[in-house]
Amino acid sequence: FVVEEIATGVQTQVGRQCLADFTGINDPQAAAAKAAWLCVFEDLRGDGERMWTAHMATQIDTLWALQLTSAAIGRYGWVPKSASSETQSSTAGHVVEHFMGWPTDPDEQKRMKAMAELAELPIHRDRARKAWDWVRGELKEKAKSDYEINLVTLCSGELAEIKHLGIICSAIAAWQRATDQQIEYARKRQELAKSQHLDGTIGQRLRDIECTVQQVRALEAGQWGPKTLVKFLTANGDLLTWFASGDKDFEVGEKLKITGTVKQFKEFRGVKETQLSRVTFQEAAKT
Repeated sequence: FVVEEIATGVQTQVGRQCLADFTGINDPQAAAAKAAWLCVFEDLRGDGERMWTAHMATQIDTLWALQLTSAAIGRYGWVPKSASSETQSSTAGHVVEHFMGWPTDPDEQKRMKAMAELAELPIHRDRARKAWDWVRGELKEKAKSDYEINLVTLCSGELAEIKHLGIICSAIAAWQRATDQQIEYARKRQELAKSQHLDGTIGQRLRDIECTVQQVRALEAGQWGPKTLVKFLTANGDLLTWFASGDKDFEVGEKLKITGTVKQFKEFRGVKETQLSRVTFQEAAKT
């Protein structure tokens, strides 16, 4: 018999008894059968590794990732990787765990199940779809920067590589920023530079202001959780700003009647704004 030392590749000729002393097998047919089983085991191990790699989801459903992103922003606020810490996971960090296998800890299972259920709500399904359609449509037509080109390339397909999850998650925030820029252009056309501060004093409660939603944008999460910037335009052309706690799902163009407390008067990019706090709202009466 010839045996080979795996570590060095050195082959040695041995007799039947030496082979028996080494393997416990004194039958050539049994030795060959054992070698065959080793080959089978090696094949099974390779298949298992391939199955495990698939289980770890090297490819992910793009739209589902965006729904999870929207849900994470709604619960924790938008947290880019640069703002993450040991105590605050990035938005992509909250999303990626849904593609890395089911946890064994019951509390982790409960938390992830709740996030998945949240992502299925209409608010997050719609937001994800709008952002995805924007990437594949409008942004694809006018992408210029490296970031925009990469976002279109990596986020346009139904499936995406999990290693690109960070840039895919940023599509929600990018879409909201783009909407804000469009609103800025609309402001110029509407000559919003003529906007004036509302009549009132700081601390005064202003009630039943009829207005239209002009801007909705998730902000980076702060000490007290997620925040949303909401801007309204009154019938007189005056601009109101509200830094709202939590995730707000207003539609741009939506007509509301709001009540809020004057927090400060300010000017941003040449436009006078009245900042409100403790805002309550209801749909404006339809005429």
